[in-house]
Amino acid sequence: MLTNQPKFLKDFFNRISSTTLLLGLLVGLLPFGGKPVVWTILALIVDFFLTKSYRNLKGLFQLKQPLLWSILYYCCLAVGLFWTANFKSGCFELEQKLTFILFPILIYSAKDRIANQLYWIAGSFIFGNLLACILAIGIGFYCKHLQHFSYVNPDGWLPYYNEFSPFLHVTYWSVYLSLAILLVLQWIEKSKSNLIRMSAFCILLIFTISLYYLSSKGAWFAFGIVLVMYWIKIISSNQAIRWFGIGAFVLLTTGAIWVLKNNPRIVFIKQMVYDLQHSENINPEYSSDQNNGQRIYSLKASIHVIQRHPLIGVGTGDAEDSLLAEYATMKLEALYHKKLNSHNQFATTTLQLGLIGFVSLVGFFFILFFQGFLWKQFTLIGFVAIVGINCLFESMLNAQAGIVFFALFYSLLNMFPNFSICQIKTE
Repeated sequence: MLTNQPKFLKDFFNRISSTTLLLGLLVGLLPFGGKPVVWTILALIVDFFLTKSYRNLKGLFQLKQPLLWSILYYCCLAVGLFWTANFKSGCFELEQKLTFILFPILIYSAKDRIANQLYWIAGSFIFGNLLACILAIGIGFYCKHLQHFSYVNPDGWLPYYNEFSPFLHVTYWSVYLSLAILLVLQWIEKSKSNLIRMSAFCILLIFTISLYYLSSKGAWFAFGIVLVMYWIKIISSNQAIRWFGIGAFVLLTTGAIWVLKNNPRIVFIKQMVYDLQHSENINPEYSSDQNNGQRIYSLKASIHVIQRHPLIGVGTGDAEDSLLAEYATMKLEALYHKKLNSHNQFATTTLQLGLIGFVSLVGFFFILFFQGFLWKQFTLIGFVAIVGINCLFESMLNAQAGIVFFALFYSLLNMFPNFSICQIKTE
């Protein structure tokens, strides 16, 4: 069947496993979300049984590693059904987060087949984001300049927010792009081919521009911190470029500040600082989705409920109902009608499961972050920082786009801390 194929394709298909091929397809489809992702996960489950991968699971529970925390977290959610009033919502929550159990099993069972093909999975993730960026730019440009309409920013040359993210919520895609940028940076750092470095730099430029126009405040903040950490790692490991690195960092930071100050989202950040300093002036009934006051009050309402149920929370399925009741008590009609969630994953989990749930969720991030330092793998550290910081601004694990991404890369990076595209022979 492969006789007419180029040699590199023959070699590729001879070496790659069906599981690795499907995982690469899955991470490439993530920026497009929806049904393609679900169908690819189902294909992975079928592959698991067809290849009899379940025979390799004997050592899974003997591993002293963070994968066990995904099982612990899921068990906490299951136990939370015992004291939830909204049992239907609780069951949906368990169904939604099933990938916390699924991906560790699928990836661990096929670890030997995946180990030598990590570059395919990483490359697919980068290519999927690149394709999504190109399509998003094209769609946004078409809407603004050919159809002459704009949802949010009629005065800008390029679209913002939902115009620029036709496939996925801006927050989740911004998180994907942040990790993709980190992988491309490492690709540029370790490649010895000038041609590949230039190609990777062009991809980096497209990702950075897209991250700017997606305009997620949390993603900007998280990526900025990770970028500073990465820069420190580079200049501390290479004495020859220390002063050059410091100078470049100062110039790039100055340029970033100059560019970002013209972005409308900076206005919201300034407004948030003012709101926090003058909370008595916040108007929680203002209906804009971007109103910081609403989010501040939703967090306050969450804290009130948590204070009444500190140990075991309100139950797996009752987080939204308890928040709505609190909004009604606080006479926050706009928040009540919008059914606004906490916009903070740590608050949402603590609402559901109390201190027990909070510890199990923080365990995810702390242990993986610790492992990253222990193994000296910056991708691990960067991933935890990106997701963890964004969880402060969004209930990331309340939507498929956040759950699948976190569970998938949590499992991959824990199982293969050297995960990168740099296994491609770029010399």
